Amino acid sequence: MKTVAGRKSQVVGKRLQVAGRTTYDLRRTTGFTLVEVVIALVILSVGLLATLAMFPVGIKAGRRSTASTEVAIAAGRLLEQVQVAGYDGMTADPPRVELSGQEGRYRYDIAITEPSLEGVDSSAAVRRVDLTFSWEEQGAAQQETFVTYVAR
Repeated sequence: MKTVAGRKSQVVGKRLQVAGRTTYDLRRTTGFTLVEVVIALVILSVGLLATLAMFPVGIKAGRRSTASTEVAIAAGRLLEQVQVAGYDGMTADPPRVELSGQEGRYRYDIAITEPSLEGVDSSAAVRRVDLTFSWEEQGAAQQETFVTYVAR
């Protein structure tokens, strides 16, 4: 007989009996086996690799979002100039708005056409203005087009 935590204990078969009532299975050990640790590391590695694989996707989406925002701001500025120039400014020779140019790293072109509007009198003076931005993003050509109408 041994004393465990101030109580008398004895080993009965593969069990430890303390104070005649409480028993502990000596075959059970605490901790993890090597196989369990390796399986846990494999699962953790797969999860980390999947997470790391998402970073390039997020960075690319962030760059595309930044470019779209910058283009939208520049387009707003240019389309405001078109609206201020008005119908006569768009049809003047030369027009009061530059029809092509550069805004930062973005190239733009403005195309002015006479739209065919169903249900509208053909004598109504309306011009369709297409503003197209183009730029290079990681070796691929990108483009966005904005449209407005200018009336007399």
